[in-house]
Amino acid sequence: MISIRIRLAIALIIILTLCGLADYFHNSIPFIQNLPNDYFRGFFTETVGIVLTVFLVDLIFSQHEIKVKKQKSLEALARANLLCRTHFDNFKRYAYFLTTPSDKRETGDGAKSFNKEFKFQDMHTLFEPSFTLMDDFQEPIVFKCLKILNNLKDSLEKILLNIDLSDYPKISNMFLRTVDIITKSDIYDAIKFDYNATGGNPKEPIYIRDEMKKAIKEYTGEVKMHYSNMINKYVLLYFLVRTVGFVEEEYTKEVKSLLKT
Repeated sequence: MISIRIRLAIALIIILTLCGLADYFHNSIPFIQNLPNDYFRGFFTETVGIVLTVFLVDLIFSQHEIKVKKQKSLEALARANLLCRTHFDNFKRYAYFLTTPSDKRETGDGAKSFNKEFKFQDMHTLFEPSFTLMDDFQEPIVFKCLKILNNLKDSLEKILLNIDLSDYPKISNMFLRTVDIITKSDIYDAIKFDYNATGGNPKEPIYIRDEMKKAIKEYTGEVKMHYSNMINKYVLLYFLVRTVGFVEEEYTKEVKSLLKT
């Protein structure tokens, strides 16, 4: 759609061209021969004044509209940040519990202590509880963390559907990346199976979770997926937590610069 400024510019060019032609061919055009030359010059001046006035008024209103739009856009971003900030902080808190062996955890806010560059072996106490007063002492931290990641995904999906972030493509892309990685890393049921499964002699069962804890703790070499290996779901968990952690850090820096908080 052609903007009003372009339309005004085109109209001004046409009017000025016609006035110029009329002034130049004044004596050659019968129906305007009796009009004084000053008539066209006066009409020209008045036309320029009107067009410039309209242009300036439009410019003032346009600047106001831009300012209002920017303010509304920032308010939308602030709402989105309020909705997802709690989920990101919860993720960081429980990611700290998940990636820090229970005997090495410090007191205080886990959200501030989470190290995104943790080692794979650091997750070997994943089947222990968080030991926080607010949590079920029978629920392993890995399941709590995966539930929080799923809550984060749901929150980001709602934000993307209900809040216009078109002015912030970098933010919306971060949200999309987070939703995508969490959706593709649906390992809750697989790890739940390991937690409950047993093997060996029924009288002296071997708990798969104990074997996996040992495998994680003693893991060596590059952290990568292995062909047909039970460790893969935990490798996926490792990359999931690291990826969301780095996205959260990137998001926090970006939103602070935009909201100046």
